[in-house]
Amino acid sequence: MQQKAAAKLEAKRAAVTKASGIVAAKEARRAAFERLADTVMETMGHDASTMGGVVIKALALDTWSRHADLVAMMMTPGASTWGQDLAASVLRLAGDA
Repeated sequence: MQQKAAAKLEAKRAAVTKASGIVAAKEARRAAFERLADTVMETMGHDASTMGGVVIKALALDTWSRHADLVAMMMTPGASTWGQDLAASVLRLAGDA
């Protein structure tokens, strides 16, 4: 009796999961996050030689901070120093002024 009830509940769970589209949504979110990480890594890899470049880097970091969790921040190459790199760019430009 319990096995029938469990099987029925599992079938219902599977149907609801499929109908909800959650699996596809999670995959789409993962793919979008990977593209975001790649874009931010590329952006942060360039030297900011103008204030416009600093603003672009700041916008990239702002977007990153809104979507990355702590694990993503730790697992993304270079992410742990992006803030320091941005600060160095600002100080370098301020020194050139």
